[in-house]
Amino acid sequence: MPTCPGCSALIDGDAVECWHCGSSISMAVGADTASGAPTLAASEVDGTTRPFRGPSMIGRDVIGQYVIRRKLGEGGMGEVYLADQPAIGRQVAIKIVHAQTRGSDLDDHIERFRNEAKAAASLESPHIVQIFNWGELDDGTLFMAMEYLSGPTLGQVVREAGSLEPERVVAIATQICAALTEAHGAGVVHRDLKPSNIMLIERGDTPGPTFAKVLDFGIAKLEGSDITRSGAMFGTPQYMSPEQLRAEPLDGRSDLYSLGVMLYELLAGVLPFSSPTAVGYVTAHLHEQPPPLPRHVPRALGEVVTMMLAKQADDRPPTAAAVADALTAALKGRSPIAVRRRARQRALRTALWLTLALVSASALGY
Repeated sequence: MPTCPGCSALIDGDAVECWHCGSSISMAVGADTASGAPTLAASEVDGTTRPFRGPSMIGRDVIGQYVIRRKLGEGGMGEVYLADQPAIGRQVAIKIVHAQTRGSDLDDHIERFRNEAKAAASLESPHIVQIFNWGELDDGTLFMAMEYLSGPTLGQVVREAGSLEPERVVAIATQICAALTEAHGAGVVHRDLKPSNIMLIERGDTPGPTFAKVLDFGIAKLEGSDITRSGAMFGTPQYMSPEQLRAEPLDGRSDLYSLGVMLYELLAGVLPFSSPTAVGYVTAHLHEQPPPLPRHVPRALGEVVTMMLAKQADDRPPTAAAVADALTAALKGRSPIAVRRRARQRALRTALWLTLALVSASALGY
């Protein structure tokens, strides 16, 4: 797995920034390379960095709808540009994979590109980046046109702040849960949730970037397909669920584990587990328990995060909607453990009442 050129932390192959030290690996959608200096793309093979080289796209017409204006950034498998769509007067972001990058070693990345387009285009949520168009140009260049987002990633926010207030964490998390509810309901598991895949933008009258958008469905699992069928492990070890690391069948509860890792990081300012190697993260996610959250984190909120980080999927909340409800309740001091206990007690009382009613009815000859 590639490593950050700044601090040597493990990073995923097309990372836009180092999750640990913040070094720029490439720029996120919506960011701007104002300096004009070439950004570096992490090599999928040896982890080294090198300038990405591809034909100039500036000024190019894309399928007669978009005119590319300037580069926003680049990553391990292509580039991202700002483009105009003159017919309707809007700006879009266009992700590009050039034909000459598409050797046999990048087959999985091309599949990831197509997968992202199919997954995101099939979903309708204000908290999921919107895909407008995608396809292949005459010269073999793959493109995907999506809404242009301007704002920091959640990774940038937590890196600068260290940790976030519980109220802000819950506000962001419930928006992510809304996106996951839509995705999971459509049979799509994201499989790479992490702070750098969440962008915060300004929306409405609320000051500051507070509106969350989930990005990058590049390795999402769609019903009836699986791009990891080759046996390769895709994802980011720091945030992967135990079942994903074991290459077991996944459902939406795997994303809830990854979200739990993110919430721990947002509340504590550090990841629940730390290791210089991928193997260390695998071991921790499979066998270790995270340290307690800091004392300033409300106890009920910490209990929700602990439930989300359960090693077994059956011990986690069943759905993203259930997580959102539990997080909201936790801010009001309602313990999810107590809520579960009361629910079980109600279920037991109902079962007992039904049993007694059946016994009574039988005794009376009914």
